[in-house]
Amino acid sequence: MLRLAIMVMVAFWASSGVAGDRLAVRGPAHVVDGDTFVIDGKRIRLHGIDAVEGDQHCGGEGSPMWPCGKWVTAEVTARYEGRILECFQTDTDRYDRIVAICMDGSRELNRDLVRGGLAFAFPKYSDRYIRDEAFARRVRAGLFGTGVTRPAAFRQAAREGVQAQYARAVPDDCKIKGNINSKGVKIYHVPGQEYYTRTKISPAKGERYFCTEAEAAAGKAMGLMPRASQQFHWVNDGYADFDAFLAALSSRKRKTIRKERATAQGFGGDIRLLTGDAIEPQHWDAVWAFYQDTGSRKWGTPYLTRRFFDIAHETLRDDILLILAERDGEPVAGALNFIGRNKLYGRYWGCLEDHPCLHFELCYYQAIEYAIAQGLGTVEAGAQGSHKLARGYLPVITHSLHWIADPGFSDAVARYLDEERRAVEHENGVLAEWGPFKKMTVEDQE
Repeated sequence: MLRLAIMVMVAFWASSGVAGDRLAVRGPAHVVDGDTFVIDGKRIRLHGIDAVEGDQHCGGEGSPMWPCGKWVTAEVTARYEGRILECFQTDTDRYDRIVAICMDGSRELNRDLVRGGLAFAFPKYSDRYIRDEAFARRVRAGLFGTGVTRPAAFRQAAREGVQAQYARAVPDDCKIKGNINSKGVKIYHVPGQEYYTRTKISPAKGERYFCTEAEAAAGKAMGLMPRASQQFHWVNDGYADFDAFLAALSSRKRKTIRKERATAQGFGGDIRLLTGDAIEPQHWDAVWAFYQDTGSRKWGTPYLTRRFFDIAHETLRDDILLILAERDGEPVAGALNFIGRNKLYGRYWGCLEDHPCLHFELCYYQAIEYAIAQGLGTVEAGAQGSHKLARGYLPVITHSLHWIADPGFSDAVARYLDEERRAVEHENGVLAEWGPFKKMTVEDQE
């Protein structure tokens, strides 16, 4: 009888595929979402299954919509948070997560989630759990007892929605595409021309839409002096979440950003994102202190008054995002952002306490997460600071037009602007080559 039991156990492990995989980690689990755990500091993506997204809703066709993404995370947390799991690695995905089959004692966690209706099989990467999903559908377990969209289809629809939102943001009469070809030549494409449809506009390269052909050349024809400047912008390429953005970066940059975020978030307090009525009058006292501190440290003269922030609270708070770091309930650092139609404009940062990497977290990484969650196309981090490049903010050439009445002075400034423009364009090209993004994409588990 004992021999038979041993043979059954060996057959189970061999058929499961776990016996041939390497034990990657063992320890108490922290649940991130329905298919991602953290164990012993290592991020684990469950092999062969796909959980609904955190912001996904289920229902429809006569049934009320409900937040099934949050429900799945709560259910998985209730079952597995703190439990000792053993995870056997099958792969590493493009987010540098360990892809694994995890065991809860003698039970295979991946399979239990699918059979319990808490996750889908993921046939794109494995056919291991297809029969388990069929069983869950048959008995209408969990999600399969309601209207639910496969997570991959939900993500695709979200990506297409972001692109459609960007297209809608362009006024109907502004359809002329101004792009920059591989030789750096600026070309205009009018609807109906041969290459118009296939031409894609990349704001990160300084490309843009124009409303009329005349607009593109009108400034110079009027005698205005064009100036080229440089800013650093993060562009949303339809990312589903921050991890999807990280996946587009080189491995070294991903690791650096994760390390910086962990350092910043360990400052000993909480990070809060406030907008609209969540912003209270007393928050502006902290912002005013931050603003004054930054101005004094940069040997500048702060030009905004305290009254400005009160007016902003009264008239603009629905279009403002405050990102505050608090310790013991008191703000110690913060970043002020303005929310545009399709952009987030980062403008002021300051702190009363110095904490490593907190500046990067509040000004750059939290802004990116907010833009992704809200479907915004761009985060403008403003001028200066090539350090932004390594954090996903690419150099962008911005343009302005100027007029000076005095002919002599105007001529001198025009010569300077011509030299400056060539220098800015050269620097922009060099910096773009040193961007943090991968030179080629890799097809890996999502």
